[in-house]
Amino acid sequence: MGRQLCVPGGRLHRLLVEQVKGEKNMRTFIINRIKEPSTWVAISAIAALFGAPVGSVDAVHQIVAGMAALLGVLLPEQKA
Repeated sequence: MGRQLCVPGGRLHRLLVEQVKGEKNMRTFIINRIKEPSTWVAISAIAALFGAPVGSVDAVHQIVAGMAALLGVLLPEQKA
């Protein structure tokens, strides 16, 4: 059953394809997922599961958030 999730045409594949169809491209899809707090919660949980200290996970979040804020200041907005 687990192998069916990973193969093209499997349940997970179909779910991901449906989610990506609503986006312009894969890059937009990934950026939109990164903006969601649930993504960061999941990344933190996975990191903690593999033994990363909680403080270092929080530090990575702060660094990424700082870089995103800096890019928000430096990059021009897209024209509609």
